[in-house]
Amino acid sequence: MDANIEPLLARLPILAGLPEEDRRRLAGYSVKVPFAAGDRLLGTDAPPDRVLALLDGMVAVDGPGRWDALRPHAMPFTVGDLIGIESVLEGACPDAGALALTDGAALAIAAEPFRNHLTARFDLLLGLLAATSARLRRTVHGITEIKLRSTTQRLAGYLVELAAARGRAGGVGPQRLVLPCEKHRLAERLGMQPESLSRAFARLRPQGVTTGRNEVVLIADVPALARFCRESEASLDP
Repeated sequence: MDANIEPLLARLPILAGLPEEDRRRLAGYSVKVPFAAGDRLLGTDAPPDRVLALLDGMVAVDGPGRWDALRPHAMPFTVGDLIGIESVLEGACPDAGALALTDGAALAIAAEPFRNHLTARFDLLLGLLAATSARLRRTVHGITEIKLRSTTQRLAGYLVELAAARGRAGGVGPQRLVLPCEKHRLAERLGMQPESLSRAFARLRPQGVTTGRNEVVLIADVPALARFCRESEASLDP
């Protein structure tokens, strides 16, 4: 067993509260796996043999058929999410795959021993169901926002959230952010076409937002951009 795995498990919100004995057992059938942007992490042609606990990076829903219409509106998996958990619990082929939007890493938790572990720990199973429900609520909320907000509002809100995640929300003066994925992937994330994203960036120039090379975005005043978001969203209220 890799001694470095157990501390990684403790970082995952859904597993952090487990007794040390359970985390040690999980670590015994888990391994850290790096991935690169563009890697397909979960297919749809067979039941998955592992659950992926996302440690770093951004991963999106990806798949054929009826999922094509959902892809532009599906919220990416974020750090702490369990990818493939529903299919592992059901022992069924996934309805959709998972595609890495950025470089990152995940914990691969072997499916069969994980299911055996869950049969002995009903509280852990309930926790997994709660996490799945929370992700569903997040997805529904994201789709609702996409339907209500303009492309410019979506982009401005995303940039403010990204600045907050990087500890730059209250920074004084210009802030330099590097987007976590290529702009065409960001367009998918925000539910718009790449050309619409370009127009949204152009509309935010008066708000102090400019773009540079290598996915760099400069924000002249993050608090002012946050106020712009609040004021523009307030105009949507009846």
